[in-house]
Amino acid sequence: TDYTYFAKEMGLLNTSPTINSLGTKPATASDFYYYNGSGVVSGAWNVVANESYIVFVNGDLSINQNIDVAPGGFLTFIVKGDIIVDSAVTSIEGLYVSDGDFVTTTNGAVDVQLNVEGSVVAWGDVTLNRDMVANNSNSPSESFVYRTDLLSTMPDKMKTFVMQWNEVVPGTYESQ
Repeated sequence: TDYTYFAKEMGLLNTSPTINSLGTKPATASDFYYYNGSGVVSGAWNVVANESYIVFVNGDLSINQNIDVAPGGFLTFIVKGDIIVDSAVTSIEGLYVSDGDFVTTTNGAVDVQLNVEGSVVAWGDVTLNRDMVANNSNSPSESFVYRTDLLSTMPDKMKTFVMQWNEVVPGTYESQ
């Protein structure tokens, strides 16, 4: 799973830098943060240029407020459970990795459009539930825009390139 893979790569321990709430962005950027249990983004997460946040959530993540990542900033949530985006949220930016599902919720009437700038990876299902009713013919209920700047600001510990070079006797490659 991605959570376990990234936790191992980054040296995450249950005693790693912990945060007690996902309500708002921590005051200082760090290599990564660890949140034990399910958490809720209930306040402002405005990541500015030159700030980098990697947040491990050992449970589900509910996003109830917009999340902004300025060009030159970086944010990723690596979640052991599901990621659920509330129907009132109109914008989330960053990388979202879930061992479970990525789900957008509906208010049961006419929803607002959700704009996702970055990437979403879910090893379970991606369930897009929003419905703009009559406006569906003009605009998507959920819009995904890839942001290449997030790759350049991604911390090196998250970047992996696996290649193994071995010297072999000529003509024996197929038998390796």
